[in-house]
Amino acid sequence: MGKRKLLEARTTTRWEPKTWKPRYDHVVYKHCLGYDNTRVAAETGITPQAVSNILVSLQGRARIKIIQERLLANINADLGQRLTNVAEKFMNKIELVANDEELFKKSPFAVIDRGLQIIKGIGHLKTASDSDGSSRPPGVQNNTFIGKAVILSEESAKNLRDAITLSDEVKDLHEHKPFELISGGAEVNKKVG
Repeated sequence: MGKRKLLEARTTTRWEPKTWKPRYDHVVYKHCLGYDNTRVAAETGITPQAVSNILVSLQGRARIKIIQERLLANINADLGQRLTNVAEKFMNKIELVANDEELFKKSPFAVIDRGLQIIKGIGHLKTASDSDGSSRPPGVQNNTFIGKAVILSEESAKNLRDAITLSDEVKDLHEHKPFELISGGAEVNKKVG
């Protein structure tokens, strides 16, 4: 195609219906349901080019936009309600499992582990890594926070015990020894204790 014909083709006006007919709505609905132009044409008895013309017309595009917005609104409303229903059913099931004493007797740690995961998932239980986003020293990453209480990991508990033991040793070493306090250039002997 020559350059001149290409420019002429671009400047030609689109087809616009003089009056909007009910069958045009049918074409738009089928399109919004995901049918391709060939299938819409076959089901409506018009040519694929006519389907395309209807869909790209100003009225066709406006109707497509309205239908898509309504579909999306309905999907979102329906989805919210469905998720609420599923959450309610799921919570009932969890409650049944949580109250099942036989299951707890058979696998107490599994029940507790799953319960902690659920509580963590709904935000009532946080680990060090997700509690406040701050960086923590090594070995503290696996601790669990419930409000202001902390459940220490085995490694953190060992580190804390070791630190307390060292602190006690330092205290015992220096408890009864005098130390020198330098104040204003004068040395003063004081006894700790």
